[in-house]
Amino acid sequence: MPSKLETNLRHLRELLAERLVIEPMLPVETILKVIRSDEIPSDVWLDCLRAAVQAEMDDSRNSTSISFDFAPVIVPKVDFNRQISDSASNMQRSQLRDQDQSAFDQLDLDDIYLTHQLLTSGMFSKMSTPSTPNLLAEIDEPLDVYQMTLQENLAELSQLKWDQPAINTMRKRFKSPEILNDITSLKTALLVVETIVTNGISLRTHIERITDKIISHPAHQWMKELNKIVDEQGKAKSVHVLLEELARENPSLNISDLKNQYDEVMCYYHTETSQMTSAHFREQLKFRNQFHKIAVIIQAVHLFKQYRPRDIQILSLLLLIGNPGHDQGRLAQIRTGEGKSIIVSMLAVYLSLSPINKRVDIITTSEILAQRDAAEFSPFYRMFGLSVGHNCCDPETKPNYSVHIVYGTGAHFAGNLLRTDFYLKTEIRGNRPYDAAIVDEVDSMFIDQRQHYTQLASLTPGYKSLNIILRFIYSFFQKYNITENNEFVIGQNDGYYKADALKFIRGKMTEKELIRYSAYRQEYIHMKLPKWIKGAKQALYGLTLNVDYVISKDGRIVVVDYANTGVSQLNMHWSNGVHQFLELKHNLRMTPERMCDSFFSNVTLFKRYQPHLYGVTGTLGGKDARNFIRSVYKINAFNVPKYIDSVFEIYTSKFSQVHEQWLNNICNECHTIAIRNGRAVLVICETIREVEEIQSVLRFQNMHLKLYLRSDLAEHVKPEEVHQGDVIVATNLAGRGTDLKTMTAVNERGGLHVIVTFMPRNSRIEQQAFGRAGRQGQPGSARLILYHERIGQELDGRVDEATIVNIWKHARDEQEENEMKDGIAEVKRVEMKDKLLIRFLDIAHSQKTKLSFADDIFKPGFSSLRELWASIVDADEATAERRYSKFETEIQKRMMDSIAILNNHSSEDAQNLINVQFQAVSQLIVHPKYFIYAGFHAFCTDNVNDRKSQALTLYRRALGIDPHDFIAHYNTVPCHIENSQTSVDRAIQAMNEAIRLLNQEIETRKILEIFHDPPMSDEGSKAVCRRKEEIIRAYLSNSIFLGSWTIDQTSLAELIYLQIVHSTFEQSREQLRQFDESKHDISCEFKHWPETLECLKGTKFEPLINHINAEREE
Repeated sequence: MPSKLETNLRHLRELLAERLVIEPMLPVETILKVIRSDEIPSDVWLDCLRAAVQAEMDDSRNSTSISFDFAPVIVPKVDFNRQISDSASNMQRSQLRDQDQSAFDQLDLDDIYLTHQLLTSGMFSKMSTPSTPNLLAEIDEPLDVYQMTLQENLAELSQLKWDQPAINTMRKRFKSPEILNDITSLKTALLVVETIVTNGISLRTHIERITDKIISHPAHQWMKELNKIVDEQGKAKSVHVLLEELARENPSLNISDLKNQYDEVMCYYHTETSQMTSAHFREQLKFRNQFHKIAVIIQAVHLFKQYRPRDIQILSLLLLIGNPGHDQGRLAQIRTGEGKSIIVSMLAVYLSLSPINKRVDIITTSEILAQRDAAEFSPFYRMFGLSVGHNCCDPETKPNYSVHIVYGTGAHFAGNLLRTDFYLKTEIRGNRPYDAAIVDEVDSMFIDQRQHYTQLASLTPGYKSLNIILRFIYSFFQKYNITENNEFVIGQNDGYYKADALKFIRGKMTEKELIRYSAYRQEYIHMKLPKWIKGAKQALYGLTLNVDYVISKDGRIVVVDYANTGVSQLNMHWSNGVHQFLELKHNLRMTPERMCDSFFSNVTLFKRYQPHLYGVTGTLGGKDARNFIRSVYKINAFNVPKYIDSVFEIYTSKFSQVHEQWLNNICNECHTIAIRNGRAVLVICETIREVEEIQSVLRFQNMHLKLYLRSDLAEHVKPEEVHQGDVIVATNLAGRGTDLKTMTAVNERGGLHVIVTFMPRNSRIEQQAFGRAGRQGQPGSARLILYHERIGQELDGRVDEATIVNIWKHARDEQEENEMKDGIAEVKRVEMKDKLLIRFLDIAHSQKTKLSFADDIFKPGFSSLRELWASIVDADEATAERRYSKFETEIQKRMMDSIAILNNHSSEDAQNLINVQFQAVSQLIVHPKYFIYAGFHAFCTDNVNDRKSQALTLYRRALGIDPHDFIAHYNTVPCHIENSQTSVDRAIQAMNEAIRLLNQEIETRKILEIFHDPPMSDEGSKAVCRRKEEIIRAYLSNSIFLGSWTIDQTSLAELIYLQIVHSTFEQSREQLRQFDESKHDISCEFKHWPETLECLKGTKFEPLINHINAEREE
């Protein structure tokens, strides 16, 4: 019988015994479609059908269904017969050919296939969903990369004192075609070498056992022998020792119960589940109890990773799920390098499987980590029929929340929560509940980011005009110095005098020859002015380049979280004009402020998951930090000891009040440890500027420097390996979640040495930084080398450096204690605003069946209510709460008035419905820009009765609020135009007014640019004004520009854009003037903006095209 037919029949027999065929759970046509397909191998028939059943079940549960097709991702198979025939004896070969006495029973072969499959990143997908984003697809991994890495890592064995013949034996075996050309076997070989190096396996007997196993057995059996050797070494702590340490570190734990639970789990594991193979996981799993379920998960990890989870990882899982009172999450402090990712994935499976059946969200601090872990653990989850994805995608791409487990960042989860609750985009999360969350780096998210909000950025009509006010404010900060009491120091002929900055600028804003702004904005500007003045002062004097922020390659201000993580936060913006003032400070394009109307805090997001809220981190902090977490989230924490002790030494701190001495201390230590002692050094600095200073000094000593300081630049990548003599200079970016692999030669001489050059703002950050060394039992050391000019002066040399540092630490810890006490009140204030938002949304969406704000007609109304809401919540918490009741009454009245208009419409008069809807939306609009928005929509809607009249009515409503809006006047022009001289005359009249107002706008911008100068003498100031006016006129007339004076790019782009608009208006007016009723027919044509931009190419304005286009969009 042909082997393929025999294989197909065997899989068909398995299929016919399955419940999904017997009951049946699928239509016969579906089953036949799979069996008859030429593209689907018989060994995955069952997987495809199970996935089809799962897809149907998901469809019934979830409105956002996953489309299922039968095109699986095929994982390259290994020719096991060939592997064994190359290495086995003749007897083994004959046994393998004899099906009745096979060397491997069918379960073993299934297990071999699964293990090799899981070790690849080319993932077998039970649910192939090409139309749905963020499902993990097969990755074509380059063999040559793994081949090269394997050869490099083999060289490490010589550092462990392996003899050359043994290394050559390993190298020869790994170079054989069946290993070298198979990605799965290559990964197994890499795992073997990594395990040898990590555990320092160097005994002659161990080396012989390893080489014998590798020579005489297939790749899937290598790790079994290696795991035995690791256990025999006895470096890992026993369960008894771990339980004792858990009891010491966590007095409140019931260690006796924990031991009993562990024993029960391991009894199940040793007697039952350790024998399970992939075939068992493909069946419907039934668990006797929670301990049996954990034992099954342990075996799955063993198959997936080729080693059993460590005892401390199993104990950690038991503690996480076994919180007293049950049905409540827990937090675990798990030291760096102890395998948090495995614990998290085990917990996710435990919560996802029956009888708990939770949908699990795993929340991390990094998009890269979220995508990496989702891809890495996808095969592990699929062993249980669980699907996995991530939500780290652009807003335009819909994330896939129909999977069982979703990885992502807090910002992405909060953003999707906002899109669902604020904009009613229920298709994003579908019916996915907030069942359970596992939060990584939980201390950073719960404590350091306790006041963080996630906000959906949106351009707000009219907000761009506020930049005029910000530029006006900034010009005074350029002209005058400001005191700590917020007073400008103003020079006059008879000397200097001080003027309160707020009163001074308010007075200047009444001078119409200097500044013009819309009257309807006056109350808002009056409320914001103190915050903008404070923002200008902070931007100019409080924030420093390469400390608090950096400038990206494309000219954007990027916030840096230097105090906590060192991460460049690309999507974060400072409020109250700070971001815009920084753009002015560095002559960058000035972006508009964003309306802060749609936001949720981290606190509100995480509380959605209660009571099933879990977290892990390397550093939870002390008593005060834990009390804060317990108070806010009502969850307890426990400490997890290391599974293996490392030889880690903290050196005595060094301190200097002299900057040069501090630099010398750092240089001397790097030279001693990296060069003289043959180790490696990680220097963690507080800021990017500090990194640049220290690395410039170290370069003179010819050290092998590596930099890791900016997460927003592709060239700044984490060093994967640390060799002898390496000196890595980094920011806090290297202080959290960074796993540096130290080479054997470094470890033999004492391991990695960490130097922290600043006083970390709390003990958690200090522990995170020191935790980069001494990982997984390896040696290491660390030291604080600090500098401060004033600290210790009053001690006058009476105490040594270490004592000064201890005093400094004590003061720091006291400050953190006070911050934690204040943190409770901060969280309450944060939650209060979130609750106000929920109240607003409850009202706004209470009439969604009649006022559907998702419809284009009603969007201007909702947008206007949003801006009104934003003006309420922009105040401090107490003021916002006080003003909210009046605001709530107002919007309720507007909505009722709108609904009343809709209710008065006859249901039989469908033709006039849209006209009524435009009348209804007018009741919702407060701000003129939204009347313009609605008017344009009415004009462009074909089935509106007399759309010109409807649009004109809406434009006039806008002009009733702001008669100086040139855009509103211009938009009325096409509403007037008919084939009559009278109508064209009205259009020309409207165009004349639009051009007059536009000329005023251009002159205002010119005055601001001329006014925008540093302080100088009166004569010098007049000369600069004359010269700048010449420059502006030269640019706008497209004449040749000569001279050294320049104006900032934002002003220039604004002026050019407005001049283009002015030219368009002029051309349109000239065409209208040429109209002769007796000779012409007239019609309107919309000119496309890309055609206008095309005209700028080849001119001196071409470099500004992107800025000019951005001005149009804003």
